[in-house]
Amino acid sequence: MARSPVFAKMLSANMQESLKNSLNIEDFGEETVKGMLEWIYTGTTEIVSERAELLLQIAEKYELEGLKEDCEGYLVQKLCVENASNMLLLGHLYNAPYLKRRSTEFIIINKKEVGKTAGFKELSMKSIYTGVFLGLFLADHQSIISVLNIITDSMNV
Repeated sequence: MARSPVFAKMLSANMQESLKNSLNIEDFGEETVKGMLEWIYTGTTEIVSERAELLLQIAEKYELEGLKEDCEGYLVQKLCVENASNMLLLGHLYNAPYLKRRSTEFIIINKKEVGKTAGFKELSMKSIYTGVFLGLFLADHQSIISVLNIITDSMNV
């Protein structure tokens, strides 16, 4: 389990998993766990196209950076007007910098279309996600202005 520092710690320390020599993963479905294990043992998994979002989550939890990068690459290829807001949120929640950056760029380039989507309006209206916008754009003032303009425009529609 050298690909995962989390698993390495769990299996090498005096932790329950080490003493029992087993891991119990209950917060992800069987197919997602199988996909993760396939990736750990082979460096690839066939289910990225079916479960990229869930694999991204499990990769973040168990610090599987290569799997996370594979998921980010797949999700970026599927980026479109309708899912851009969700991809931005996934990138933020699961510390996926490539997905976050590409989603941000996509939203800025396609601001009028993305700003009209239900996903963008929902994301921009929920105060719980305010940090998504603020955290993502603090380093780039032009991006902040662009996103604020999109939010303002979407409220006027």
